[in-house]
Order: sequence, then structure tokens, then C-alpha cells
Amino acid sequence: MRARIPLVLACAALLAVACQDSPTDPVEQPVATAPQFNFTNGPELAGAVSRSDDTGWILFDFTQDETEKAGEPWMIFMGMGIDDYHPSCGGPWTAPYWERQTVRDAIELYMNQDVALTVFPFEEFFGNYLSAPEGADPVWYATCETTRIAGGTAHGVGHLTPAGEQYTVNGKIDYMGETYRLKWVLKFFGKEGFMRTMRVW
Repeated sequence: MRARIPLVLACAALLAVACQDSPTDPVEQPVATAPQFNFTNGPELAGAVSRSDDTGWILFDFTQDETEKAGEPWMIFMGMGIDDYHPSCGGPWTAPYWERQTVRDAIELYMNQDVALTVFPFEEFFGNYLSAPEGADPVWYATCETTRIAGGTAHGVGHLTPAGEQYTVNGKIDYMGETYRLKWVLKFFGKEGFMRTMRVW
């Protein structure tokens, strides 16, 4: 939008010119600044870059060190809050949407600043998974039946390129009055194959 000069200032400028014998330098107009875009407020389509909300999805994995924290491995859901329950067990919850940025239909970046975390005891979760009734999704059945022992928040990022995929989640878990850090990485890359790490400390 073009900058507007108030009428009073314009009249004052004309009067000053009329009272002088020599012309004055032209009045400089304010320079318009372009809006500052970032991942969340950029235009939906800008050249080779497009932005959108991806379908709802979550990530889950288990800790590999049985001595961690509670003395037993944990199953950690990333993208699911401790008070979230799947509709299959009477809850209204649906997986959160992840903001997606795509470059020329080849490179995709997924981001979500507010990823909730929920922690289950792995052995109890796996037992419920195996005992899911016929017709029930065993994962969601286990989330409905298993004790929730901790919650937290995290930041998740996903990169998808022609060479492979990588997902990273960094967060904090509140457990038994203590706060622990979480770092989870999952990679699928050509010759490197599949690699996953989950660390809680």
C-alpha cells in the first residue's frame, strides 16, 4: 500500500516553498518495507515453494535401555497428549496436523512447534497390543488400556528428499517430579539404510 502524507504536512511543505526564492530539495518519501515471511505465515504458493497442513499423524517408538528412568523400557508417543484418547475408546482426539513446506514437489519439510508426548510402560503396552480383540486396531487399543505414566512437549521436524527421509523430535518429559530430555531420530537413506535412535536422559 502506498504511503500517505497527512494533509496538514503537505500544506506546510507548499507554504515553505512559496516563501523561498530558490527551490528546495524534494521531500523524500518513506520507503515501504516488504513483509517478513517465515515458515508459518508465508504465502501458500510462492514460486517453487508451496505450504499446507499435512494430514494428521503421530510418531511412536520405545526406549532400548531397560535401565532408563523407571527401570523398564518406555513406549513414547509423539504427537499424542497424556489426556488424548482415540475415538475407538470413546475419545474425541485426532492426530494433529503438521505444517508442510514443499519445494518443486521434491523436497518436503514438516514442522510442528507443539508436539505433545505421552509415555507408557513398554511391557504393559506390548501386552495389551498382543491381547487386542479381533477387529480392534492393536496400537490404539493398547493406548486406551495401558497406564500413562508421564507426559511432555516436544518439537518435531521431518525432511523428505529424493535421497531419503529423516525425522527428528527433541523434547522434555515430566516424570515423578523430574524433567528429562528426549531426542529421537529416524532415518531412511539409500545405502545407509534404516537407522533409529531414542535417548532419554
